[in-house]
This record gives sequence, C-alpha cells and structure tokens, in this order.
Amino acid sequence: MQDMQRSVQDLWRSWSRDYVSQLHQRSKWRRPTSDVKQGQLVLLKLDNYPPLQWPLGRVIQTVTGSDGRVRVVVVKTASGEYKRAITEVAVLPIESNEGEGSSASSSNDEVVG
Repeated sequence: MQDMQRSVQDLWRSWSRDYVSQLHQRSKWRRPTSDVKQGQLVLLKLDNYPPLQWPLGRVIQTVTGSDGRVRVVVVKTASGEYKRAITEVAVLPIESNEGEGSSASSSNDEVVG
C-alpha cells in the first residue's frame, strides 16, 4: 500500500513539475504570443496548493497595459471572481467558442466584487 502511495505521489510530483509548468511558460524573448482572451479556460496558480487543486475558471474580463497587451485578467470560478496578472494563470490548451489563446499566470488572492 505504501509503495502504491509513493508511486502516485512521484507521478503527481513529476506531472505537476513538468506538464503544468509548460502551460504557463514565459516566451517573452523567444517569440510573440497571442493575448489571453475573454472566454478562455484557465487555472489560477496558487503557490500553497498542488496544481491539481488549482481552481478552474473562465476569463470574463481583460485589462490591457499601456503597450496594448493584456496584463491582467478577471477570472470567474465556482467560488467567486478573482483579478490576476497573466503571469499567475495557466491558460488551458482548449479551444472554445468564446476565445482561445496562449498561456499566462497570476498569484494575488484578491477577490473582485
């Protein structure tokens, strides 16, 4: 039983370190990426939780910086609305009718409301 639990924990650690981190890689200097759009599904990155416990939400509003690029998003989750920098959310690679896009992230726990 303990061997199985250890295997599950090892798999979880590997997956969270490798796959989820790829969802919110920064490519600032490598190549241009498309902005986060309204309607995209994202995971809210929470430093105190493992990635499978990060809340799932949908972008309901975007805020652009002085350069015209999206820098902040408002995300609606099952527990409320949160305002996050794009560096603290991980955009899921799922296309939807409302929007599609690249990855980004934020880690403030500020509830918008």
